This record gives sequence, C-alpha cells and structure tokens, in this order.
Amino acid sequence: MGSVSLPLLLLIQPIAVVLQDSFICLSIYVHMGFFLIVLVIVELLSSHWIFWPKFLGVFQCRKFNTILSLLLALFLTGAGFAVTRSAPVVNRVNVKIRDLPPSLDGFTIVLLTDIHIGPTVNRKRIEEIVAKTNALHADMIAISGDLVDGFLSNLVQPTLPLAKLKSKYGVYYTTGNHEYYYGDIDEWLHYFATKFNITVLRNENRNLCSSSGDCICIAGTDDLFTEKLRIPDHHMDGERALSGCSEKQPVVLLAHQPNGASKILRNTKKRIDLILSGHTHAGQFYIVWLLAYLKNDFLYGLYKIKNRDTQIYVSSGVNYWGPPVKMFNLCEITLLTLHYNRRRESFVLILENCWFQDMNLRIIRFPVIVASIISVTSIVFLDIFGSAIFGVNDVHDYRKGNRERQLSTVRFEFFTLPFSVFLYFRLIELAKYVLAYNSNGIITDRAAKHLQMITIGTILWLLLGHATLFLYFIPNLPRFFVTLSFLSIGLWYHVVIPLVIFAILTAAVTICHPFISKCLSKCSVLEAFCLNKNVQTTFTLIVAVFLSFFSYIFCDTNVSINVKDLPDSAKDIRFALISDIHAGATVFKEQVVDRVNSQEVDGVFIVGDVVDAPRNSIEDRVRPLQFLKPKTFYVSGNHEYYYGNASEWFDLFQQYGFKVLNNRHVLFRGICVAGVSDYSSGRSGLPDHLFQPVEALKGCPENTTTIVLSHNPASAEEIAFNNAHLRVDLILSGHTHAGQFYTVAPIVYWMLPYYYGLYQISLETQLFVTAGTFYQGAPMKMVWTSEIWIIKLHVAS
Repeated sequence: MGSVSLPLLLLIQPIAVVLQDSFICLSIYVHMGFFLIVLVIVELLSSHWIFWPKFLGVFQCRKFNTILSLLLALFLTGAGFAVTRSAPVVNRVNVKIRDLPPSLDGFTIVLLTDIHIGPTVNRKRIEEIVAKTNALHADMIAISGDLVDGFLSNLVQPTLPLAKLKSKYGVYYTTGNHEYYYGDIDEWLHYFATKFNITVLRNENRNLCSSSGDCICIAGTDDLFTEKLRIPDHHMDGERALSGCSEKQPVVLLAHQPNGASKILRNTKKRIDLILSGHTHAGQFYIVWLLAYLKNDFLYGLYKIKNRDTQIYVSSGVNYWGPPVKMFNLCEITLLTLHYNRRRESFVLILENCWFQDMNLRIIRFPVIVASIISVTSIVFLDIFGSAIFGVNDVHDYRKGNRERQLSTVRFEFFTLPFSVFLYFRLIELAKYVLAYNSNGIITDRAAKHLQMITIGTILWLLLGHATLFLYFIPNLPRFFVTLSFLSIGLWYHVVIPLVIFAILTAAVTICHPFISKCLSKCSVLEAFCLNKNVQTTFTLIVAVFLSFFSYIFCDTNVSINVKDLPDSAKDIRFALISDIHAGATVFKEQVVDRVNSQEVDGVFIVGDVVDAPRNSIEDRVRPLQFLKPKTFYVSGNHEYYYGNASEWFDLFQQYGFKVLNNRHVLFRGICVAGVSDYSSGRSGLPDHLFQPVEALKGCPENTTTIVLSHNPASAEEIAFNNAHLRVDLILSGHTHAGQFYTVAPIVYWMLPYYYGLYQISLETQLFVTAGTFYQGAPMKMVWTSEIWIIKLHVAS
C-alpha cells in the first residue's frame, strides 16, 4: 500500500498546484467582475452627465476601468492569499456556563471547523493545524463539520495527519454540508471512526465525566443541509441528539450551520448551554460579506441568545472554501475555556441578553431626548423672540428678507439637531461592532484608537453639514471647503431619513414581535432589516454613498402642451424653461447657456432662484447668462431675496436684456407672457415687491393665450382663480426640485400639492412644474431630474 501511495501522492501534487492556480484565477475573475460592473455603471452614468468633474474623467475611459478592475482584483486576491498561507491563529474565548460543576471549571475545548481538506488544502497544512492544536493540550477537540472537500479515494494522504489529534477526552465530530457533496457520506464517517478514532455524533451525545463524577454532555447533529437530501437516516434531529442529556448537567451542542442551530433552539426547550458552529467563514470575501451577514442568523463570534441560557460561538474556520483567499478574518483555531457561573450571575446574564438591545437603545435615546428638548425649546424661543433678536422688524428694505432668512436658518439647525445626535450614535454603534468583530466583542487598544478617529471624523462631518446654510452668508470662502460642506449635508440627507424610518419600523416590529415572530423567523433577511440596527445602518450607508455619488445628471427634456386660441404667429412656438440655477455656494456652471443656444427655441423662460448669494460676490458666475440668444423672460424666486439686495440682481438682468416680469406682462408673438414676484416676496422688506397676480395679468387680451411665470407652484390656484377672473392658460413653475434627494422626494410629494410634471388646475388652466436646472445646497440630485425643458405649444383641438 505504501509503495502505491507514494507515486499516487507525487501524481496528485502537480494536479493540486494546477487546481490551486485555477481557484486563484476564479477569485481574480469574481473580484474583477464585481469592480467592472461598478465601473461600467459609472461609465454609463458619466456619459449622460455633461458636468462630470474633469479629475474624474479618467473613469470614462474603458481601458482605464478594465486595468483598474484587474489591479484591484489582483491586490485583493493577493492579500487574501497571503492570509490563507499564514498559520492559523489561536483565538481564546472564555465562556461562562450556568451551574458548571467546580471540577469542570476551566474545561477546554478546541474548536476546528471548515478545514476543507481538498484540492488546495494539502497534507502539510493539516500537519501544521494538528501540531498547533495538540500544543494547546485541550480537554476535548470538536470538529463541527466541513472537514473534507472531495472523494475519499483522492484524499487519503492529506487526511492521515488527523490520526495524531490528541486530547484528554478525545475528538468529536459532526457533519457539515460539504461532506455530502462528494461520494458516499457513510464511507467518510466509517473512515473517520475506524482510521482516526474520531467519535462521530450523528444526532447523538456522549457524557464526558471528570474523576469526581461530574459530567458534561457533548451532543452533535447531522447538518441542516440533510433536510434537502433523501439519504436514509441522515437528517438533523436536535431532540434526538439531546435525548439522554440531563437538565442538571452542562450541554454543548455541535451544529455546523448557525441557521441549523437557530432552528434547533426554536424547536426544543431542552437545556443547551453552548453551541459550536462554523460554515460562514465570516464572509470570506469583502464583496460578499454583507450577503453572508444577511443570510446567516449568526456570522462570527460569541452570541448570547435572548430568553435562554444559551450561547453560540461561530468560528471563521480553520481554512477557506474554494479560492485560497480570505479577507476580513484570519484563519483560526478556537480555544474555548468553560468557567463556572452561578445561577444568580446567569440570571443577570439573561437580563443582559433580553435587554441588551434595549440598553443600547437607552444609551442612544438619552442624548437624543436631551437634544430634542433643546431643539423644541430653542425653536419655541426663536418663534417668540427671534424677530427681535435678529432685528427683522427694525428695517424696511431688503435687509428684512435677509434677516428673516438668517432666523429661519438658525431655526432649521435646531430642528435637525436631534436627528444628527441620533445619526452620530447609530454610526458609532456600528463602528464599535465592526472594530470588535475580530476580537470576540472586545475593543482592543488599537481598535480604540481607530474608534477615536472615526468619532472625530463623524463629528467633523456633521459639523460641516450643519455649517452649510451659514456659508451662504460668508463671501469668498475656499471652493473646496464649501463643496465639502455641501457634500456633507447631501450625504446627511441620504443617511438620516432612512435610519429614522428604520428606527420607527424597529419600534413597531418590537411592539408587535410576539405576534409576528413566526413570520419573521421564516425570513432571516427580513428579520435582520426589521430588528438589527447594524444591518440597517450598513445598508443605509452603502445605499447613501451610491445615491450621493450618482445623484446629479443633467438632461434636456421635451414636452408638448396644447393651449386654446394660440395665435397663428405662435403656432409650434418653442420655449426653453429654466429654473433653480442657484448660482452661489456650489454652482459654478456655464454650460447651461451653450445648451440653450444649441436648441432651436424662440424664447427662454427663467422662473426664479437664479442666484444664491449677493451680487457683489458672484456676479461673474452669472455673466454667461447675458449670452443667451433667444428672447429671455425672468421672474424672481424666493432665493433672490435671501442674500443681499434682490433689486441689484433685477437691474443686472435688465442690463443683460432680460424682460424682468415682476407683476408685469408683455406680448410676444401674440402670446401674453405674464410674470409674478415670488409667492413669499411680501416678506422680503423691499417696497412694491408683493405677489400680485391680478396686477400682472391686467391688460392681457382675453382672446389670446396667456402664460404666467411663477416660481412657486403653491401659488397656482391663486393665479388660476384670481379675483378679477382673468384668463390664464398655462402656469410655469419650479421651486420643488422634485425633492432633489431620493430620501426627501416622497416627503415632498406628500406635502406639496404640486410636485413635478403637468397638472390640470381647472378646465382652462394647466400648471407645469419643472424639477429645476441645477440643485440647491448639496451638489446632488436624483438622476435625470436636472432639466432644461423644451416646451412646444400647439392649438388645443
């Protein structure tokens, strides 16, 4: 036999090398495919974004994206390969067991799981694992599944070192899912029992007793995967495995899959003190970590089960599966030491388990409550004394509107304060979880330094976001700082709203949990999204980053509108509709003029919010507007009145040749084009700046089409049903930005009567609301909602 085995081994070795190389290629393929998909999406979106930043233009090059994907794949595969080539680390875990007999206090168990002896895990690796395990001199060795990854005939030599595993009470083994993939499972089990003297626990148990007669029950079940198979006498049976274990003695259960352990706990009330599992590999690859986290009830580390004296330890595995690449967690041999825990202490432990989430919630809840009290008190105080403090009523010119804006800015910051405090604690809670992930729930000194950096970074990010609205009042700030601040508030919007919704959902589900627990238990992903705050925060951050990055794409859109009594001279007339340019803190754009001039339009309608700063600060940024070739008609928005003297802007636009229609009208190609001052202009402090639709429409012929430019669509009904019953065919508005952010859009849609698109206000009047040409504040916007609308008028039939 020995003379045959040596040539066979020599033959298998080069095959194993080839297989290892093929698995490495598979890892490179998977990683490269993932990054290529991401970069292709970036490339496609950037091709529609005419304002794609120049320094990111390299991502529009397909060759660069391919090379970058390959380099990232090579780097991650190489780093992961280095992890698998290093020796397994020994992870020492202390576990307190209820009523553990004193003679068993300090009982040690070495947990080996997911060894995956197979194509890329050779005999040398197994010898290394065996030597390191024996050096721990454990009382017992537990192998909880996925020991082999192939046929017995191919893996005789690599498995031989297992015969040298030694411990005081022996080696105990239970099946994983991979043992069922290749050949006859019973052949493998017989081989382990006879060749290596390994005790195979198939829905059965053994009592390990000390010299004083105290015993600990070691039970094991067939893998959860057997429920999908039809192999006789192979199925997971927790009740059978635990039968014979006394309620008065500690019970340790070997169950390969954490989901199988969860099922056993749901179906039995028998005592289980500790469950030892594996299977998850702690995600193995960075790119699939979240999927592994969602798919498994427990991913990695020591967990305490609510309402039971049960703990589960999930190992990241001694080796890897498939590609010899492992990220996030090192390959580990786990040494568990059992310690005596009195019943009173166990009761405290149960309370800790039952209320752990609630205590975390209270830790978060207290600062949020304090911040909410400060917020409400400050807002009420400002409502009563704010006008006097800011001197809103002390002036009667444009400064009145400016001061009103300053007051509303401070009020808004106090309103958002509790949300930022809530967001801070949710992010720090996730950071603590991630940093303690590799150290059995303990924040090490190194992790504490990282946590400190994350804390400072989070606070700076929130402060930058809260500073955004104040930056409008500060001229000549560095562009980089301003852009960073506005990006911060954009990310804030994308993160805080989903997390608040998740918090409300969690509270509702927690209240109703006794009634819906069975439904949730059938879908672990749904349960995680409803109850696990770390899953909620991780998901929100991932989505928020992607939405923030891809939230601003510019496009031209066409719409045809039928109107009555359209003069012959105006048939098929085309207008460009521009709104909400917001030149100011973060908008430095000139392409809009070139875009409009390239269209064959007869006129341009600009319906407000052109600027977001005083004239002396940003006049050079709007100068390109003077080069608009078609006839241009302009009305004010609310933002013109916030910063500086709005009249200065109106004078400049008249110098550019604009028709400034603040409560005025003009005839153009037989159409009466009227414009009103902004709906809120009455609070600006400027004399003769009021919203006066009748004044604007007075004098328009009754027998021709009438178009009204009004920035805020909330004014539509007052215009359509004006006191003088004057004719209005079409109202053109902006202001809403269609919500601007994905997370805000549903709220805006629910709150505003007119949100986006074409509405029929009455039998005679239509309203069209654009999502705006640019953005307000954060340089982010929902894709395909930065618009220049080309409006074509037709005679109504």
